Amino acid sequence: MNLQNQATMPDPRHVQGVGNIAPPANPMPPTGAGSFAQAQPPLTPVTAGSAGTPNPKARKPKGSTIQQVHGQRTVKQYPIQEPELEDLFKTGVAATILFSASAWLGNAFVSILVTLSLTTGLPDKIISLWSIISMVSAILAVILFVIGLFFVYNGKNKITAIKKDTTF
Repeated sequence: MNLQNQATMPDPRHVQGVGNIAPPANPMPPTGAGSFAQAQPPLTPVTAGSAGTPNPKARKPKGSTIQQVHGQRTVKQYPIQEPELEDLFKTGVAATILFSASAWLGNAFVSILVTLSLTTGLPDKIISLWSIISMVSAILAVILFVIGLFFVYNGKNKITAIKKDTTF
């Protein structure tokens, strides 16, 4: 494309309507190296209706409207090292496993008690065996729950230590 053809091509910055490209209002000859000698006219917004007049039939929206108000707040960022992150992960996993096992053993305790209370005609030896199993599961459930609480407390202490080591 040479410079003479460039001056007659429509300027894509002057768009009138959808899909229509109008030629520039003041076509100017190029002055070399593909630049214009004068500044381009300012762009005008594309408006609905004739000559940009508001539509008198347009309705105002009824009902509730959402008004966004943007707020700000200062947030502290704490640097954490990879071993500390791995320790926090392991602590969370251990606490989760212990709480799950505690819940399972607690469920077994209740299930055994309900089954023993609703069943009739069992020999005393079987009832005493299952009673011992239910008590052991209840004691283990409490022990595992307390150990899980220890892991949660330990994770909280690690986070507190990271916060204390950070200076702002």
